[in-house]
Amino acid sequence: MSNSLTILALLIVGCSIINARPLLNDDIVQKVNSDASSGWVAGPPSRFEKMSLEEATSMLMTSFDVPEDKRVYRDLSALTGTPPKHWDISDKYSKCASVQKIYDQKRCGGCWAFATTGSMSDRFCMQSEGEIDVILSPEALLSCDPKSRGCRGGWTDYSFDYISDEGLPTEECVPWVGNDIGCTDNRCTAPGVNMTKYYCTFGQFISKNSTLVMNLLSTDGPLTSVFEVFEDFFHYQSGVYKHVTGKYLGLHAVNIVGYGTSDDGLDYWTVKNSYGPDWGNKGHFNILRDNNGCNFEGALTAAEPKLHHKMD
Repeated sequence: MSNSLTILALLIVGCSIINARPLLNDDIVQKVNSDASSGWVAGPPSRFEKMSLEEATSMLMTSFDVPEDKRVYRDLSALTGTPPKHWDISDKYSKCASVQKIYDQKRCGGCWAFATTGSMSDRFCMQSEGEIDVILSPEALLSCDPKSRGCRGGWTDYSFDYISDEGLPTEECVPWVGNDIGCTDNRCTAPGVNMTKYYCTFGQFISKNSTLVMNLLSTDGPLTSVFEVFEDFFHYQSGVYKHVTGKYLGLHAVNIVGYGTSDDGLDYWTVKNSYGPDWGNKGHFNILRDNNGCNFEGALTAAEPKLHHKMD
């Protein structure tokens, strides 16, 4: 074999070894758990037991498409009161189907669709006091939004705009199957289900001022965050997460459903993830509040449900 072919073969093998590197890392677990100031507990979650680092990275987004000077922010000047010290949507609205639902995005990078539909479904139920108790279809959004890339990523602000323009059917009509199925337009994929679409306002960005965000959560309901993910995040089990160790992997969209303060005095956001009910705290995690770690408070978005506008 020539020297050039030998070098090429070694490069290919080297890349294969890197790509096959397991996601779960005992060194990360040890470093987090031995750091008394970390505030959280790491472990080897079964959800990622046999996943490589490359496969985990494919579940994330690579960029956020809206520069700061192009963002439209919601006017929150009317929210002048003092927010409750603790608020969680499950405290009062635990019977809402969307509050109970924990999705697993599997190996699809469709977190943006789960975050958007989760926030909007929760808001429909909360703002209608349970009268509109629906789960909007992440599958339909992921497969139909023309500004998204399906399982290769999308943007929460644009996806709210899509729901505003086109409406979105329910999970019952177009159930999640684990990947992009192509847009079904005005047809349900589930047999015997009639198409009903629900609408919202255009998406807006939300100030990173935590007092305003807490007021907005407790009055209007959950909103989305797109934040930076590092290797240690996948190892989260409990506590109040902050980045401790591991390299940056990409961006992830989630649904903020509450806030509070831990027994150790750490202020946090309560967040619903899309890694299934066995990950973290029954599919949720807490992350440090009011310090914008991992840029968690830097790309918040929300929209309002149109409670009296639906199309059968």
